[in-house]
Formats: sequence, C-alpha cells, structure tokens
Amino acid sequence: QARLAAEAARHAKATVSLDGFQAEHDALRGPGSWKRAARGIQRLVAAGIVVHVTTMVHPGNEAQLGELHQYCRQTLGVSGVRISTIAAMGRAAARPDLQLGAERFKAVYQAEPARQPGSGAGYLPCLAGVNKLYISARGEVHGYHLFDGVCPPLGILASEPLAAVYATL
Repeated sequence: QARLAAEAARHAKATVSLDGFQAEHDALRGPGSWKRAARGIQRLVAAGIVVHVTTMVHPGNEAQLGELHQYCRQTLGVSGVRISTIAAMGRAAARPDLQLGAERFKAVYQAEPARQPGSGAGYLPCLAGVNKLYISARGEVHGYHLFDGVCPPLGILASEPLAAVYATL
C-alpha cells in the first residue's frame, strides 16, 4: 500500500483556496477555516502532493497578496499560486463589497509581485480560455464554468463553430 500511495502522490495535484491570512480568510469562509486549510496544505505537501493555492481577491486582501503568496511558497511549501476575482454569484451575490470590478482586478493581476520575471514565486496564470473552455447546455462558450450567466459568452455554438470562437481568444 505504501508503494501505491507513493505512486499516486507523484501524479496527484490539489488546489486549496486561501483568501488572505487568518482574519480575512475566516471572514469569508467561516471561523477556523484558515487553520484547517493551512493544516491540510501542510499534510498534502508532506505526503508529496503538488499543492497550488488560489486566492479570491477582494478589497480586504488585495494589499497583502505578495506577502500571502510568499508565505504560501516559503512556509506552507506550495508549488504555485494564482489569483481570481470573486464573481457575483452564490453567497457573493449578496456581497457587492467583495467585488473589485474588471479594471481594478486587471490592475491587481498585472501588479501581482509573483508575476514579475525572476520572482521565483511559482505564479500560476489562469488557464481559463487558454487550454480549456466551458460550453453551457445552451451552447454558450465561456473560459470557465463560473462565468456562465455572469459574463457575456465568448461565442455561441449555434452561430459559429468552436474553432472560430477559439481563434478570437
């Protein structure tokens, strides 16, 4: 069984959300959730599993992204980090205070310290629309399933072939 577990760990990857340090993360995800997530990351890394962290950026954590991602890499031992914006859906639909807006998120994304050349920070770009697409049951093409119903589609398969939609990306 140990051999099988080691073999599985070589191929396994996990993504864990850390939406700030303890106070910011727990405010979004519930009391104690940051400690559980950090402990889980440490256990996964110790088991040899590649771990990536995704941070949902909001006004309460945007100033600490560089420090948070440095902590994730150096202290928790994750292999990479990425940021994403909070979409106005689910519980977040009732929290407009969490929205950055497209232009502000773009500025945060472009300024993210981990994205700078030579940072060695293991920044992982968002691959939505790059090497994967989501196609809704209505034939609407989105870069990610969470964009369905929130953002205009990249294309509609009833109007144009998928290759033509992808060529515009």
